[in-house]
Amino acid sequence: MTARYRCIVPIEAEHPLIAFEDNDRDYLFWTRQNPRGYVVNCYRNATPEYLMLHWANCYTINGTKSPWTTGDFAKICSPTVEALEKWARDSVGGELQKCDKCWE
Repeated sequence: MTARYRCIVPIEAEHPLIAFEDNDRDYLFWTRQNPRGYVVNCYRNATPEYLMLHWANCYTINGTKSPWTTGDFAKICSPTVEALEKWARDSVGGELQKCDKCWE
């Protein structure tokens, strides 16, 4: 059974990407279900200057300290780095930066 997420997003993302804005509940569900997945933390209006790549289980982008997908930030999630790299390059015109906590 495929999980369904309620995503209200102006960020354009095609499968296998899922974009989350104003939806902490489904975003946190996705990270729990995909701990080996990847998350790009970006501004709601994504810019090439800030596209931070994390493992889905990184404590800096999930957990009890909310909000995660409200305010200034959105999350783009995928099971593959390659899909996120393509999105960053083709849709935003930037390169992913790796989180220091995830890639120590």
